[in-house]
Amino acid sequence: MAAADPRIAPSPEIASAGTGTAEAAGKGHEAAALPALKSFLAYTVCEAGQEDLTDIHYAPLPVSMAARVRDVIQTLS
Repeated sequence: MAAADPRIAPSPEIASAGTGTAEAAGKGHEAAALPALKSFLAYTVCEAGQEDLTDIHYAPLPVSMAARVRDVIQTLS
């Protein structure tokens, strides 16, 4: 694994990814962008989105994790 570039500070979303909260991903974004963000995230975890992602060599999420992500997306505001 390559060392992190010291010139680049981690984003809050990445730094707090392990906290288990949906708040980190939703803070600091413009309210007008939220519907598009939620739509994009929802597509990436739906069956068709997961299939498209595997076409470009991303590993699919386990079904239970995709369901949890869908639940969390609903709470973003």
